Amino acid sequence: MKKGILIFCSVIVALLGYSCSSDDNSPVIEEEASLIGEWQLERVDFSDIKEEAHPIYQSDFCVMEYIAGYTFKEDGSFIFVVTEDKFGTNSGSSRDGEKIWFWDGDADSFTISQPNPMHTNGYVFAPKEITNIDVRKVGNEWTLTFDAVLHLDSEGSFTLVKKVIDKETHRPELLDNGMEKEPCGLLDR
Repeated sequence: MKKGILIFCSVIVALLGYSCSSDDNSPVIEEEASLIGEWQLERVDFSDIKEEAHPIYQSDFCVMEYIAGYTFKEDGSFIFVVTEDKFGTNSGSSRDGEKIWFWDGDADSFTISQPNPMHTNGYVFAPKEITNIDVRKVGNEWTLTFDAVLHLDSEGSFTLVKKVIDKETHRPELLDNGMEKEPCGLLDR
């Protein structure tokens, strides 16, 4: 009889332990990658920098010094966020109220367009071509990387982190084939 009670109690304890641990096996719902929001530009590693005899913009490298980040908006509009709003375009609209940039696509494939180059003195901030897009969560931060061909035909690899952009002081790390390159200081004069 004592042996039967002992076996019965052992079975009950085993069942209780099993029922408590089954909650731990609930499926984990992974957060889906979304471009909507602010992305701070952390680094651009240029593989090819083209120089231009432009009266304002000397190279894509010189312009990228001032890009603090990107804002992808739900309505399809887009903003190249500039440190200290040096170009006066951080609203995403021109002086006449027209949207300057637009984006289309998703986290796997997207394009950025700028229909009117005159909104930014003839320089088209929107890349001509975006390839090798990768959006992933690293720790608690979303990271966006891609390769792009820019307006003056320079090529580079971009790294952005999804977070509130420091619009006042942030400037990305700019590299030339993995090596540091002296800043142009185009707008610091």
